[in-house]
Amino acid sequence: MTDPRTERDRTLRRVRGTTAAAGVGAVVVTGALAGWLGHTAEADTGSAVSTGTSSSTSGTGTLETPSASPTTDSSSGSDQPPVVTGGS
Repeated sequence: MTDPRTERDRTLRRVRGTTAAAGVGAVVVTGALAGWLGHTAEADTGSAVSTGTSSSTSGTGTLETPSASPTTDSSSGSDQPPVVTGGS
């Protein structure tokens, strides 16, 4: 018959190894996801991720008026209005 402590030690080693591997995997996946999201945001905006602190006023302190109205794409089939950026 095997010693119960030997079985316990073997099981604990297996659990520790599995937990360590899962932790390392989680760190790698999280880092890859953060890198991918940062790269995607940078590619979409052409710069780093915005912190939401940009100014929406011109040099005179008044709100800027868009030069043209937003257009809709009738081929998208969406009833949603277009996204307008730059407002506060």
